[in-house]
Amino acid sequence: MKDYTLVWILLWQSIYFGLFLHSILTDAFADSDQNQQDF
Repeated sequence: MKDYTLVWILLWQSIYFGLFLHSILTDAFADSDQNQQDF
């Protein structure tokens, strides 16, 4: 049972990290798009 919970913890950490990187990338692209619209 402990091994199963450890797998779930690692799984959620990887998902959270992936969403975190995705939000950073989308924010960067959004900023570049806004800059292009301004000019």
